Amino acid sequence: MKTNFLQIVVVVLSILYRFPSITRAENTARDSLLFQEPQRCSLSSNTTFSWSILSCVKCQWKQNDQPDSCPCPSRLREVHEMELYSPIGNQLTDKCAVCPDKMVVYDGKHCLQCGDLNPFNNAAGRCDLCPAGHIEVIYNLDGTPKEKVVCEKCANGYHPSSNLRTCIPCHPSFIHDKSGNGTCSCPESDHKIIDGVCFPIPDRKERDPGINLDTKNAFKIDYDRHRADSYIFKEHLRLSNLLCKEDKQNQTACQILANLCTLNLHNYGYESTACDLYRKVFSGAVSHPPPYVPRLYYTDIEAPAVLAKSTAIPQKYNMDFSSRSSDINITTAKFTFDGKFLGLSDLSESIPCSDPPLVQGISRKFGSTYKTHCSMGIQQLWEKYKKEPMTFLDPYVSYLDGYNFETHLYSIPVKIINFKRSGLRTNVMDDKYQWQLVHRFFMVDTIGGFEDANINGTPSHVRYVSEMHVRIQLQNSKEPGRIYVPLITLTYKDMTKDEFLRNEQITFDFSVTYMMDMSRSLEDVKISVGVISALAVIWAAIQTWSWNRRNGRVEVDIETIVNLFITSCGHLADAFFIVCFGTALYWFIFFKKQAVVHVMLPDPLQERLIRDLLISAFALKIVDILKLLYRQSNIDIFFIDWERPKARSTIQAPNERSSRAAGGDSAVKSEIGLAMYHDKNESVSIWRTYFVANEWNEIQTSRKINIPAQIILSLFFLEVIGFKYWALYWPDGSLSPGPEAEHIPFSTSARFAVATLVFGIIGICQWLYRIGFYERFIEDEIQDFVDLCTLGNISVFILAAKQHGYYIHGRSVHGFADTDMQTMIEQLNREEEDLCSRRGLLPQTDQQTFLISVPNTFRNVYNQVLQPLYATSNSVTPFLGRGRQLSITASKVSLGSANKPTANMLNLSIHAYHSMNRFLTAFLEHALSDLDYDVKDKSFFETTFDMEFSEVGSDRAVFYTDNGHSFDSVLFYGNERTLFMFNLYTFIFVDILSHNFVLAGIVTFLIDLVIKSLRNFFGKRNLARKTLIDSRFLI
Repeated sequence: MKTNFLQIVVVVLSILYRFPSITRAENTARDSLLFQEPQRCSLSSNTTFSWSILSCVKCQWKQNDQPDSCPCPSRLREVHEMELYSPIGNQLTDKCAVCPDKMVVYDGKHCLQCGDLNPFNNAAGRCDLCPAGHIEVIYNLDGTPKEKVVCEKCANGYHPSSNLRTCIPCHPSFIHDKSGNGTCSCPESDHKIIDGVCFPIPDRKERDPGINLDTKNAFKIDYDRHRADSYIFKEHLRLSNLLCKEDKQNQTACQILANLCTLNLHNYGYESTACDLYRKVFSGAVSHPPPYVPRLYYTDIEAPAVLAKSTAIPQKYNMDFSSRSSDINITTAKFTFDGKFLGLSDLSESIPCSDPPLVQGISRKFGSTYKTHCSMGIQQLWEKYKKEPMTFLDPYVSYLDGYNFETHLYSIPVKIINFKRSGLRTNVMDDKYQWQLVHRFFMVDTIGGFEDANINGTPSHVRYVSEMHVRIQLQNSKEPGRIYVPLITLTYKDMTKDEFLRNEQITFDFSVTYMMDMSRSLEDVKISVGVISALAVIWAAIQTWSWNRRNGRVEVDIETIVNLFITSCGHLADAFFIVCFGTALYWFIFFKKQAVVHVMLPDPLQERLIRDLLISAFALKIVDILKLLYRQSNIDIFFIDWERPKARSTIQAPNERSSRAAGGDSAVKSEIGLAMYHDKNESVSIWRTYFVANEWNEIQTSRKINIPAQIILSLFFLEVIGFKYWALYWPDGSLSPGPEAEHIPFSTSARFAVATLVFGIIGICQWLYRIGFYERFIEDEIQDFVDLCTLGNISVFILAAKQHGYYIHGRSVHGFADTDMQTMIEQLNREEEDLCSRRGLLPQTDQQTFLISVPNTFRNVYNQVLQPLYATSNSVTPFLGRGRQLSITASKVSLGSANKPTANMLNLSIHAYHSMNRFLTAFLEHALSDLDYDVKDKSFFETTFDMEFSEVGSDRAVFYTDNGHSFDSVLFYGNERTLFMFNLYTFIFVDILSHNFVLAGIVTFLIDLVIKSLRNFFGKRNLARKTLIDSRFLI
C-alpha cells in the first residue's frame, strides 16, 4: 500500500513538472503547421485536404457527416466493414466497388434501383430527382435498404433536407406554406436565406433577429482622415456575426466576419464593430479561437514573447547561395472574402512592384537586405487588383523538415502601424507590450470602399498598403543560422474618390531586413571608447605638461586648461575613429566571409552609435586642425646671415666725392639714421636671405601625400573598379553585381570600413613611394632646403614655443657665399672631394638640424632686441601685449605702397634685424660669456615621447641632435598624419551624410584647398612679421 502511494505521488509530481513544457509545446504546435499541397490528398491514399491545418488528414470512413470524411466516388459503393479484410494477414483491400447496371449507389454503401417517380437517367447515369417537396427513401424502418428508391412527400411544416433524404421542420424564421406542398417559404422582399436560415433584411429593426447593432460604428471603416460607410459591412456584418456564433459554427460566416475585421485593420474598442463582434463571437481567449473560426489576433501583451521564440523555427540557414538552406521563404495562404482557400504563394507575388524573377530571388536569400520602390497611378493599382476577387493573406515561414523533407509552415505575426485600440495607435509605441500583432492582412481593398450596391463603379475610398517591411532577426545562440520568428510591418494609406478620379500617384516600399541583437557588441564599443578615450586624455595631459615646460610655465592657469581641452580634442577624435573602424572592419569581414551565419551587419538604428562617434570625431578633428594652423602661423623665426662684408678700397670715387661735397652725406643721415649709413658702407647682399625666405614660404604647405591624386585614385577604385559594392548589405563580394544590386542598400558601417581601407591603403602607398623612392631618387624638399641654407650661408632659428624651438645650421664651410658661379662650383667640388671641413655645427660632424631648449634669459634677451619696435607700438596701443605690438609695427613695415611706413619705422626695423643677427651669431659662436649652449643627444624616452625631461639652466641652452628634419613639425610636412586623418575624416563624414563617394571626394578636396590657402596666407604674414622681411619680396 505504501509503495502504491509513493508511485502515485511520483506520477503526479512528474505531470506537474512537465505541465509548463507541455503548454509551450501545444502553443508552438498551434503556430507550426505541416503544409501539404491539396493535390497530394486523394482517396487512393486514404486522405483528404483540411483547410484548418492546411494539410492532408486521414479519411473518416465511418463518419460521413464529418468535414474530413472521404466518401467513395460517385457510382462506387463502400465495401462493407466485414469485406475490408482479406483472409490472410488482415490486410486492407479496396474500399469501393462498382454497382450493377441500372442501379445507383446511395450513401456510398448500397446499390439500389430507381423508383417510378425518379426513373433511371441513362445520360446522367443516375436516378432523376424526386419531385419538389419529396424526399428519397432508401431504408426500411428496421434500417435495411430498400430494393428501389421511393419518393415520399413531406408533410406540411416540413421541407426536404439538402440531401433530399429526410423531411426536416421548417426553421422558425420561415413562414410555413399552408398549401402543404412540402416547402418552406422565405419572402424575398424583406428576408434573406443564409445557409438554410431565413433572416430579415438587417436595416429592418422590427425584423431584427435578436441583435441590435450600433449603426454609428458597425457599418463604417476607419480611414486615416475620417470614417465612411461601407456597403459590404451593411450586407454581411449582421448575418456573418449571427451564423458564426457557437450555436451555428458556420465556417463561411466566420471567415466573412474575420475578413470584415481585417478590412477595418483589426481596430477594436468600439461597440458593434466587426472586430468587436469577432472578439465576442466565441468564449475563450481571442488568440486561441475554435477550429471553425480563423485566428486573427495574438494576445494583447504577447508580442515580446512571440518575437523572442527561439525554438519555433528549427531550420538552420546559411549564406551559401547555391544551397537551399540559403533561401528563406515567406509564404502566404490566400483566402477569398467568403473564406475559400486559393492556395499558397510567395509574398513577393502579392506586392504591386513587378521586379524580374532574378531580382525577386535575391529577396529570398538569407542575409541579403532587399529594398524595392515603385510608383503608379491609383487607377492602375486598382485595375491590377480588381481583376481577381479580393484576397486576404495569412503569412508563414515555410521550411523543410530535415528528416522527412516535408514542408512546414510557421505563422508570421503582422504589425499594422495604422492599428487602433480604442482610438489609440499602440503599434507606433516603443513599448512592445503595447503592440497588437495579427495574423491576416490584405494588399488593396477592392470591396470595402463602396457606400452603395454599385460595387463595379467608382469607389468612394481606396485603402492600400504603402509600406511593407519584413524583419528577420538572427539568434545569438550556439547554433548558428537559427532565427527568431520574423515580423511583417505594414503601413496603409487611403485615397478619396476625388483623388481616385484624378489618378493620383501612389508609392509602395517593400523591404526585407536582417538584424541581430547587437547590444553586447555596442556595449563593448562603449567600453572601448571609454578606455581609449581615458588613455587619450592622459596622453593629452602629458603633452600639455610638456607644452607648459617648453613655455616656461610652472603653474596651471586658464591657458593651460584651454590647451589641455584643445589637445584632447585631437586625441579623442583618433580614439573614436580607431574604435569605430575596428568594430566596422570586424563586422564587415565576418559578414562577407561566413558561410554559416554568426554575425550580421547592424541595421541603421544599431549603426547610430558608430555614426554619431564618427561625426563627433570629425568635429573634434576640426578643433585639432585649427590649433595646428594657429601654432604654425605664430612661430618666431629668424634667418641668420653669416656673410661678412668684403674688403673695400678706401680711395673715393669722383662721383662719391662730389656727392659728399654737395651735402649728400647729411641728407642720407637725416633720412635713415647713422646706423643705416654705417651699414651701407659695410653691408652684404640681402637677396640670399630673401631667396631662403621664399623657399621656406613654399615648403610651409608641402606634404608627403598628394591630395588630388589621393582622391582621384580612391574614387577610381571605389566607383570604377567597384569596391563600393563590397559595402552592399548582402554576403556576395562581387565587384560587378547584376541588376539585383540596385535593390540592395548599402550598409553605413560597411561603407565606412571599405572607404577607410581604400583611402588608407592608397595613402600608405603614397607615403611609402614618397619616402622610399621619390625623396631618395628624385627630390627631397626638406633636405634640399637645408642644403640651400648652407649654400646661402643662412641659418634658420625657430622658436615654436617660448623656450623651445629648432635650429638649422646653414653656415657655409667656405666662410662666404656671396660670390660668382665659378667660385661656387669650385666650393661644391671641394666639399665633394672632402677637401674642407664638414657642414655640422660641431667640428667634423654633419649634424645641421637640432631641437633647442633655451633658458628664460635667452628669451628675455631675444625680446629685448626687439624692444625698439615694442616701444614704437606702446604710443599707439598701450594696452596690447608685446607680441601683438610687434606684429602691428612689423606689419606696417611690410605693407605695400598703399600704406607706406615712415622713415622711423624703417630705421627701427633695420636696426632690429641687424641687432638680432649679431646677437644670434654671437650666441651660436659661444661669444657670450653669460649665455651659452650645450649639444647632446636625447634619451630614448625623450625621443619616443617628444619631450624633454631635464631642466634647462638659467644661462645655458641645450641643442638636441635630431633625425635631420625635426623642424618640419612647424610645417605641414611634419604633421602629415594629422592632416591625412582629417582628410579621411572629412571623406567619411560627407559619405555618411550623403552615401556618395564622388561628393565626398569633391568636398574633401575643397576643404583641403581652403586649409592650405589659410596656412599660406597666415604663414606668409607671420614670416614677414617675425623675420622683419618686407612681404613684397615674398612671392
